[in-house]
Amino acid sequence: MSIAEIGGAAFFFVMILALIVIVVYFMFRMTRGRRVRVSMPIFPTASHVQLYFEEHFPDIINEWNLTTRPKLDTWFSNMSARLDKVEKDISTVKSSRQILDSRLDRLAARLTKVESA
Repeated sequence: MSIAEIGGAAFFFVMILALIVIVVYFMFRMTRGRRVRVSMPIFPTASHVQLYFEEHFPDIINEWNLTTRPKLDTWFSNMSARLDKVEKDISTVKSSRQILDSRLDRLAARLTKVESA
């Protein structure tokens, strides 16, 4: 290998290296002024805490004597029906009490009349 061939190979290597540096420089200049947007994935990956709760949530509910939303909704609808029934019973008792109070007043009046005679 002669000096000319080594010089030509060195020149070729330097030219390729210079071309790479120029391309990188222009790419840097073109993207330097722009904001780089980081996109969030459509379906983010679950964290370790989320995965833990997904796996152990039923056990946590049982351990702490908690309830679930469907059970609470069922209880609420049942309790509302029971309260409506009790409210009707209370109004029936009130009307019955008024009738009984008037009867007791009449009986008390008759008793005082009988005792005074």
